[in-house]
Amino acid sequence: MGRLARWTRALGFDTERADEPDPARLIARARREGRVLISRNRRLAGRPEAIVLAAERLDAQLAELRAGPLGRAPRAPGTRCLECNGLLAALAREAARPRVPPYVFATQGAFHECRGCGRVFWRGTHWEGLSERLARSGWAPSPPPSP
Repeated sequence: MGRLARWTRALGFDTERADEPDPARLIARARREGRVLISRNRRLAGRPEAIVLAAERLDAQLAELRAGPLGRAPRAPGTRCLECNGLLAALAREAARPRVPPYVFATQGAFHECRGCGRVFWRGTHWEGLSERLARSGWAPSPPPSP
């Protein structure tokens, strides 16, 4: 489910990964933090704070989420850090210069910085691949936020 966390962040969902083996603790944390738990643990089926996925493979999991309640939830693609879940903020182009490879700086016009970990993001070729995979899973492609 770790890969799925990165992809739900790419969709713009506030996603935390929990490596807690005790389902009762996971449910308690979800309630306390106002979150929905996404799991493959069938013992959590029917719990209002849990979405239980049957699929094992990432593309099928994304399609399952799209067909369920998350498919109707508001989302903001390209607004969250794939690594730490922090919010992204526009970064002035000149401020990005020392933090990205020269080719990236020369070919990209907009940059974003994670408010949590400081990582810099830009719309490179990876964005096209990401959008294509999400579209195959039923998620309508969306552009990243404007600077």
